[in-house]
Amino acid sequence: MNVRGHTPAGAFVWSCGARFHSHLRAAVGVSTCALAAAASAAAPNATVVEYYRSDVDHYFITAAPQEQALLDNGTLKGWSRTGVTFSAWSDAASAPPDAQPVCRFYGRPEAGLDSHFYSAFVDECDAVKTKFPTAWQFESPNVFYIQAPDRTTGACPAATDPVSRVYDNRSDANHRYVVSATLRASMQARGWIPEGYGPQAVVMCAPQVAASEPDQALADPAFYSTLPTASLSDGVDAAAVTHHTLTLNGTPIAYTAHAGHLVAKDPQSGQAEASFFYVAYTVDAQDSATRPVTFFYNGGPGSASVWLHLGSFGPRRLATGVPETSLPRPFQLGDNQESLLDTTDLVFVDAIGTGLSEAIAPFTNRSFWSVDRDATVFRDFIQRYLDVNGRMGSPKYLFGESYGTTRTAVLAHLLETSGTSLAGIVLQSSALNYGSNCGIVTGALSCAGYLPTYAAAGAYYGLATPPPADPLEFLRQVELYSVTTYAPATTLWIVSRTLPDASVLDTLHSDTGIAQGVWQTNFNLAPGLFQSRLVPNALIGRYDARISAPVGSPLASQGDPSDTLVSFSFTNAIDGYLRNDLKYSFATSYVTLSNAINSWDFSHDGNEIPDTIPDLAAAITLNPRLRVLSVNGFHDLATPYFQTALDLSRIGRPDIVQVRNYNGGHMTYLDDGSRPLEGADVRALYRATAPAP
Repeated sequence: MNVRGHTPAGAFVWSCGARFHSHLRAAVGVSTCALAAAASAAAPNATVVEYYRSDVDHYFITAAPQEQALLDNGTLKGWSRTGVTFSAWSDAASAPPDAQPVCRFYGRPEAGLDSHFYSAFVDECDAVKTKFPTAWQFESPNVFYIQAPDRTTGACPAATDPVSRVYDNRSDANHRYVVSATLRASMQARGWIPEGYGPQAVVMCAPQVAASEPDQALADPAFYSTLPTASLSDGVDAAAVTHHTLTLNGTPIAYTAHAGHLVAKDPQSGQAEASFFYVAYTVDAQDSATRPVTFFYNGGPGSASVWLHLGSFGPRRLATGVPETSLPRPFQLGDNQESLLDTTDLVFVDAIGTGLSEAIAPFTNRSFWSVDRDATVFRDFIQRYLDVNGRMGSPKYLFGESYGTTRTAVLAHLLETSGTSLAGIVLQSSALNYGSNCGIVTGALSCAGYLPTYAAAGAYYGLATPPPADPLEFLRQVELYSVTTYAPATTLWIVSRTLPDASVLDTLHSDTGIAQGVWQTNFNLAPGLFQSRLVPNALIGRYDARISAPVGSPLASQGDPSDTLVSFSFTNAIDGYLRNDLKYSFATSYVTLSNAINSWDFSHDGNEIPDTIPDLAAAITLNPRLRVLSVNGFHDLATPYFQTALDLSRIGRPDIVQVRNYNGGHMTYLDDGSRPLEGADVRALYRATAPAP
């Protein structure tokens, strides 16, 4: 098969009462229109996947796994998935009686075409063969089977979704087959011509995928505690199972959710260590042995994974509207159009002593409250999840946030040394080296890594002078200044309290908006002081400096308006979501943030506080195919983006470790403008690390 991507010098339309293209009008007359029989209960067993090749602006579809593999692994170069899919049947024996074979033609390049055309109507297939025997090569009478619409109205049988056809109106004659009315309308706005039946230009009817099993609710009678000395007497593997559908880019995705507990066990002795609470989302009718699976977790330490779960790339998301502060609270939970479910299965995991996760005796929660033991028990959970669910062959990914990135570096090394190879890692708002962050090590450590974040915040409030014409170039200049001028000057100031000349203070004032007098008395400016001094009579956020509140206001009362703004909504939403949507009920409170940090042992590798850059570098050395994506927010005063870049530069592998920064704070994914950008970068990581079949 010659997959290049294109169709005839006009478009094919066989419609009752609809227009015909002149090049086929004589070949086929208006047919008798009859509604196809009611949809059969036969379950579809094929997925039609759409691909796009940008250099020629062509779309192509295939239901053949072998072709999909060649397109996905780059053997057939230039093609990438668009995310558009629909269901069908692979053969006549699997299909219901009213399903029709779909023929496929290839437009020969020597005819100026180089495209493909599909039809679910035998007379249309015959007409193309008769009318264009040279230009259009007949490739197959039945590349897949699907039901057909009424040729008068375009109506589809029950339990099917209409598939529309649009034509690019160019001589290369490319067609697109879409299940989304919105997508069809957008293509028409670009000048593509609808050419099917009825007002929606329908040419096929894709079977809807129903849940194969009923939901299984779970009422968990256990009482979970996040106290340091708490432990369960034993643990039980049990989960509620529910079935859902999420529509992404017009394509319905049927998926199953598991919400419950899985016991982590020592891989050598088999001893139960801890009962992890998790929520897993797996797409139905996929090969679980080869589909990617990603493990998500927040940090703290002591934070449950609710922020990533309901804020980032899960199937449901809280619409926070940050940095806006006037939206009604609690925020509303709705379908997430940036969910990664079209790319990977998702497993959200709560650390021990958070959420509903607890140690199992003789261990206590505090047994796992250290850098090394926390990473070790996470390794044991992940390996057991993979084993129990038959996912050892799946491409595996880690997605950690904040202290979760500290965990990720150690965890990745542990997984690689134990024989569980990773395909990729996403580091969200990294805290990889506590010893480089002056917000953690105060007084004796330069805050130069924070200066670009100070500048980003000052520019956001219109305090940088002159206002930056190009914000990204402005930050690049501040980054350079931080390294060449501010960093050595702060080192000198820390040692001898010697200030640089006035021109440095002038530049710092111009770039950040912080008054020269503040720089004179606090030259190595700490992020906490910056929060209270940037905007007069206001406190700006630590997690997102763009969010501010008047001093003394409720939003500023807890020390971080960006945290106060969102915390209640997440705490409120997770309880109802688990109980009502996922049908997992529980007797104790779901704890979004415990006091684990107060008992945490931060020592690691001979240091009092962790520097996990060597762990990440060691994992990369063990697995040269591993790829890392680091994502940060320009306005994050907890884990400054530039310090993260400096830390990661120690690895010296920009070919493996990619750094991306966006507008926003610690949780860049809450920003409606940045979340799609981050999602695109994450999807690019999956494409780059997809294994060859």
